[in-house]
Amino acid sequence: MAKNRILYLLFLLGAFVFYLYYFAWFSWYLLILAAVFPLLSLAASLPAMVTFKPELICPAAVRRSEPAYISAGNSEQFFAPAPTFRFKLTVTNAMTGRSITKKAAVSGGRSYMSLLDTSHCGACTCSIQKGYVYDHLGLFRFPVSGTRSVEMLVMPLEKEIVPNPNLGMMQYKTYHPKAGGGFSEIHDMRRYRPGDSMRDIHWKLSSKLDDLVVREAQEPDRRQVIVSFDFCSSPTVLDSTLDQLMWLSDRLIKHDIEHDIIYLDPETMAPQCYTVNSSADLEVFICRLLRQRAAETSGLIGPFQSADWHCHISAHTREVSHED
Repeated sequence: MAKNRILYLLFLLGAFVFYLYYFAWFSWYLLILAAVFPLLSLAASLPAMVTFKPELICPAAVRRSEPAYISAGNSEQFFAPAPTFRFKLTVTNAMTGRSITKKAAVSGGRSYMSLLDTSHCGACTCSIQKGYVYDHLGLFRFPVSGTRSVEMLVMPLEKEIVPNPNLGMMQYKTYHPKAGGGFSEIHDMRRYRPGDSMRDIHWKLSSKLDDLVVREAQEPDRRQVIVSFDFCSSPTVLDSTLDQLMWLSDRLIKHDIEHDIIYLDPETMAPQCYTVNSSADLEVFICRLLRQRAAETSGLIGPFQSADWHCHISAHTREVSHED
């Protein structure tokens, strides 16, 4: 903007000098035109400048290291030529705390495109800072506010843990009577007790044994499976930790094993527990985790003596323990 104003002042000065030494009518009209030209430019640009509404567009989520672009442009279309929009684009990673600011400009109705950094996991918030819209000569500017920020989640990759944790002891299940009865694919037979529903009586087997036998609904015992991890360290090491966490949790889900994910809150260092039953639960947990700031130092987790199976994923080592 300063360059445009200097050029205009030089043009105005030249028109004035030309008027002083050239006495024809043309010099007078040139001086008047140089004086009012900025106002004419402002009047022609003002409708588009007032209606200009910048918009940021980026993917909602990508995998780490996948290419992702953010675009900035005018969300409102106007019949007049689009003004020039200059702004600072700030991208902040919530997990790592790192922030990058770029200077950018949009003119002629085109959109600004920029490649985002997806080298580390986290929730990247993209926002416009200090945005200004200019007239066609670049002499006047109006601030633009109220731009909506957008968020892009950089999801971890699934990285296999070597050596693989042994899930053999988790393949068998024990059962207990289902509270309140009801439908179940697994049943156990027992003698009739007063208060049992007549619908649960196994009449065919009762006739053979000459005694009332009841089908009792069973449900599996919930084994306490815990996956814990260190939510700290450098971005590179933290990426590797989250990759292994994703792989292990997904493997437990595929084996139909409900498990608890435990980590220490970065601010309070209090244990946080999240129960995972399905891929949807895992996705919700990972998305929530990516929006948190990772701790600089690690606290002490466990061991969980009551757990049937416990796997801890740390920055450099992986520990697995279980009780039979």
